Amino acid sequence: MVKTGLFVLLLLALNCTEQAPEKKSDWLYLFDGSSLEHWKMYGASSDSISPKWTIDQGVLIASVDGDGIGENTGFDESIMTKKQFRNFELELEFMISEGGNSGIMYHVIEDSTIPMDYYSGHEYQILDDESFKDKVRDFQLTGSVFGLFPAKNKTLNPSGEWNLVRINVKNGKVEHWLNNQIILEFDRNSDSYKNAYENSQWTQFPDWGKTENGHITLQDHGDKVAFRNIRIREL
Repeated sequence: MVKTGLFVLLLLALNCTEQAPEKKSDWLYLFDGSSLEHWKMYGASSDSISPKWTIDQGVLIASVDGDGIGENTGFDESIMTKKQFRNFELELEFMISEGGNSGIMYHVIEDSTIPMDYYSGHEYQILDDESFKDKVRDFQLTGSVFGLFPAKNKTLNPSGEWNLVRINVKNGKVEHWLNNQIILEFDRNSDSYKNAYENSQWTQFPDWGKTENGHITLQDHGDKVAFRNIRIREL
């Protein structure tokens, strides 16, 4: 309880000292600090948002509290863009709690036969690299394509501080950025991608990576995480 309270106070204090970037006409603000009109729950039949996701002083927070599926499993209440995107530039900031785990999925397929967003979409991993309690491999650290490619040469701000993410996708070519540094790039049409996929856990998920047009999701993995200034432009 003390740790949770300190996390909320810290993120709100940091948020008050920084202003949202100036809006540009070619950017769509998926979250502008006040509304979740562009979002729904992954797999939900309505547009209602779980109480696990709240807005506080311009910050979108996934708490450790909630109801429904997430209370039982700890990671089933991800939110998803209503719109699908093929080629895009996505920017956002995140703040992860101590020991926390989350992620950003893209090219996600929403279907009743696919129970989780990460069963279909590539994931920009979010993790407290320093304090996560379990042993992890390099492709499970922040900025990596989870389970496929590790991020390299990155500067990650610690838990309780904001980090800036950019994901560029165009015609199968993908870049992951962190705090204005490119940390990973791959081409879905390359032999290196095909080889990495064939040697990964994703071969057991028939829908994983099968589309280049899909939704974007923010993952609830049972840990407190905050997002702000989420914007996208189609390329």
